Amino acid sequence: MIDKVYCISLKNANERRKRTKKEIKTLFPLSELIFHNAVKNEKNPSRGCGESFCECIQKYGIEQNQDYIIIIEDDIKFVKNAYEKIEQAIKNLPNEYDILLGGSYNLKHSSLFKPYNAHWMKVGDYASHHFVIIRKSAYKLIMKYLSQNKFQNIDRFIGQTYSEKGILNIYLMWPMPIQQYDGYSYIQKRHTLYNTVEWAMNHRLIWYNANIHRTNEIIFPEKITNTNTNFLQFDKQITEYIDFLKLEYTHFTFNSVLLTDARYWNSMKSLYNKICKTKYKISLPEYILYKKNMQTFFAIFDPKIKINDSMIWMRHKNPNEWNVYIKKKYNMVYEDFLCANESNLNLLFE
Repeated sequence: MIDKVYCISLKNANERRKRTKKEIKTLFPLSELIFHNAVKNEKNPSRGCGESFCECIQKYGIEQNQDYIIIIEDDIKFVKNAYEKIEQAIKNLPNEYDILLGGSYNLKHSSLFKPYNAHWMKVGDYASHHFVIIRKSAYKLIMKYLSQNKFQNIDRFIGQTYSEKGILNIYLMWPMPIQQYDGYSYIQKRHTLYNTVEWAMNHRLIWYNANIHRTNEIIFPEKITNTNTNFLQFDKQITEYIDFLKLEYTHFTFNSVLLTDARYWNSMKSLYNKICKTKYKISLPEYILYKKNMQTFFAIFDPKIKINDSMIWMRHKNPNEWNVYIKKKYNMVYEDFLCANESNLNLLFE
């Protein structure tokens, strides 16, 4: 499917073109990369960008009667191990699609967020065209951008005019394997910094990470809750959780993205918990619940005891041994005392 790739780029953007050649050659060495000189509109760069896309569709899609065209921008950047994700996505294409996206930087306004399979998400309103596959069925509708003045950004025009209304079927590779380089934006006329955890979380984005997403599980962001209180509390919990894990994994190098970016994972706690459960045998909710229950128990039976992480590990790994210890010292069956509390554990994974 990746035969010819058309790259929109300003005529004198030599460094960007050089970098783009390297990016494409690394992942798709057999593809033909064709640069299309972008329309330079100093007063309205967004309009110039939209006109450039329409030129590509007209020249390479309509006039050459191609079934589809692949258009990229000259700031394209593939994440690590992107090829394996793209390859799987192309092998599992949606049956009926009009536009396919390799990435997006704003999905928070999309009313549609429906998984098709483990590699594609159907979206409504969106932003970004740094990697887009446009089918013949969408050519004429996109060209109407030129005769309207409501939208300056062609991606928002397509998203709000066609995708949100169900006129065009637009799918996004998910989690997303294709980014844009941070740096100076000719369209916004300023330096941009969009490849951050905070930006991803605030705009409902998940970038492909082979260590986490190399699975056929369908993944999508939950409703975002990013108040300072929520974030600070979760950040504190993760910090305590890391210290706890270090007792068991003393020679283990922790995945910093997985365990320390609380601002990102705060919007995807169920996914975070499942990953940690798989990797470390005990999830963050389990750790919190065990600690809370121990505090409740000892506050009643032995207030002088200070709960430590070694006790929590013993409770988790050797429950029978823990029960014998509690029964012998306090003449109390620990599991009976806290049965009601710990029976709610499964609710934390929903």
